[in-house]
Amino acid sequence: MAEGDEERASYPCPACGSSLYGWVRISSPDRPQPILDRCESCGLAVRREDGPVDVRAELAAISRGPGEYAAANRRSLQASLGEGHWAGLDPNRRIHLTPRAAVLLFEQQGLEIGSVAFPRLGRNLGWMWQTLMNALTLRDNFARDAREGLIRPERPKARLAFAIDAMVTLVAALPVTFFTVVLEPLAAALRRGGEIVIEARPVATTPEDELDDADELAAG
Repeated sequence: MAEGDEERASYPCPACGSSLYGWVRISSPDRPQPILDRCESCGLAVRREDGPVDVRAELAAISRGPGEYAAANRRSLQASLGEGHWAGLDPNRRIHLTPRAAVLLFEQQGLEIGSVAFPRLGRNLGWMWQTLMNALTLRDNFARDAREGLIRPERPKARLAFAIDAMVTLVAALPVTFFTVVLEPLAAALRRGGEIVIEARPVATTPEDELDDADELAAG
């Protein structure tokens, strides 16, 4: 059994309709650890919970403005390296996209994708750096959570773990930065970067399409 439960999920993939299977848990010692299911067809990851995925709300959450969307890429090199310890995993997101799943989900919403880009610079570098650090620290995303004030060790054991992770982070930060600035731009060039930026627009309709719609309404 992997980090996630291996049984088949009770609902299909919202992108392609294929079966979903347990993939990983989002690792965090101080928070709930939701299970992510994955689709073996389009690669989409879905946080397991009751009820269907609100695709429109999920796409709105990654919108950068009219026609532009950006999200972590589950088909990225860093996601493959990190699995459940990938720093791009967001426990607040119901889905984690792949390029293929993005095409399908946007089509469902009446949008066509104009382009899919993989930035070489940006938050994807931070995700790669933190993912590599997660292989060395006791707690996932230690540096990020410590910087945001989310870690408050009160017990002696927690304080010891904090001290160990802080020391490891200080020692490893520079070497891991070197690997990050080599691996992530290379992955982006190979279209396996940690972030995907999508340009999408409403599907254009033609007069013939409008006539077909009118005929269907009349027939109904």
